[in-house]
Amino acid sequence: MTLQTSGNICIGDLKTEFGSSANCLTSYYRGGGIVPDSSTNSGVPTSGNICLTDFYGAANAIAMNVGVITNVRQSSSGLGAYVENSTTESDGDADANAIIDFGYHFYSPFFTYARGAIKAATNYSNRQWWNQFGSSNTLNYGTSSASWTSTGSAETDPAGNNLSTSNVPDYFKVKWSVNTSGSSTSGSGRAVVVTATDYSGGRSTFLGTAATYSNGLTNDTWIAHPTTAGSSTSFPQYGISFRSSASVLNYNTSPITATARGVWTVEVWWRKSGFFDTKIMEHTFETKAIATAYNPFGGPIP
Repeated sequence: MTLQTSGNICIGDLKTEFGSSANCLTSYYRGGGIVPDSSTNSGVPTSGNICLTDFYGAANAIAMNVGVITNVRQSSSGLGAYVENSTTESDGDADANAIIDFGYHFYSPFFTYARGAIKAATNYSNRQWWNQFGSSNTLNYGTSSASWTSTGSAETDPAGNNLSTSNVPDYFKVKWSVNTSGSSTSGSGRAVVVTATDYSGGRSTFLGTAATYSNGLTNDTWIAHPTTAGSSTSFPQYGISFRSSASVLNYNTSPITATARGVWTVEVWWRKSGFFDTKIMEHTFETKAIATAYNPFGGPIP
């Protein structure tokens, strides 16, 4: 929680924020044992004159000194990965699905070893990931073509607390949002859908191991951070599938096409008592499904 930035402020607000029973304002000097010496509290003096308005925006928390990993592998448009599946059927009924899997896992539960990765769910007509220079690569089915890891071996917050071994985050969460678009030509094109689903059952051969996802994710929901280390083949891991689906029902001789497109922004956050909630990763994916149907003979097929 952070103190208000304007208006009335009283000593009781300070006591609540900083968990103190002290009634003397000089007890709340920055770095004096109650108020953390952090950039957030830079307006609070360390000595001399002090007043309540010095505490506008102050907080009993410090920032994690962690750089956000943003689209480590990306295209020129900022996409971390892209999958497209095109289906054309001559029996009048066509369905297309494009799915991309995002996984967040802990090779170790420690602060600097949490990793995330993506993979194509199947062999689609177009599946790519991009490195940090914008060079494209094929996104292989069931392998670690596009993966990333947090940087550094001993990240340290401004107050000097090492967060790499014993001082792990208390919670993590994955949150996502999507910009969707869909279209179909005139006729009986239908069902342009973009959805996200968690893993129901495991997907294997992820990142070259036999480990499976046993934990699904709920959007923007805090989850207790693992406290035990995993091995290279059995680490705690969480997964989500992003899907675009397009369907067409068309008994005419002229083709009808339906397209479903989703651009997904995915963030990973960490929470720890005494620290501000911190975003550590942000990646952008795109799923696109294209379904085309026609009947060369015209009319329903018996």
